[in-house]
Amino acid sequence: MRDSVEVKRLMYDVLDLKLIQELENGGIQTQAELGRKLGASEATIRRREHRLEERHALKKCGIPNLAALGYDLVATVGLNVDFDRRPIILSELMENPDVRYIASCTGRYELLVSFAGRSREELSQFLEKLTATRGVLHIETFLNLKVYKNRPWTMESPPPQS
Repeated sequence: MRDSVEVKRLMYDVLDLKLIQELENGGIQTQAELGRKLGASEATIRRREHRLEERHALKKCGIPNLAALGYDLVATVGLNVDFDRRPIILSELMENPDVRYIASCTGRYELLVSFAGRSREELSQFLEKLTATRGVLHIETFLNLKVYKNRPWTMESPPPQS
């Protein structure tokens, strides 16, 4: 079986994708409310949610507002690392509770890290620890001054019907 984006996309219909979008936009809602909004029965919504969760296409969870919780300082950190030390560095980053996101990427940096802290002092300590980490070759920090949009995982619209 082909493991392509198109094959995976065909596994979900417009109702599935509208349901995901409604959950993203509307937060906690009953299945009856979702059914009314989407023109489906409560039982259909329940089955769809269950199937989406089983296929790992949907995970219901709360998304904290970091600023409201006192995490006023968010920084993106670009890292270049020694390839042999990469697994150890990744492991250490993943254990840090203030590291919210880590991705390998193309371009100037091998890793992009999102750090959320309560103060410049916390960021300073994080960067000092990174600087002292064997295998970290280069660090560049981008401090968020103002956030204009914070919905990176949102599906904007369902794909067109065939």
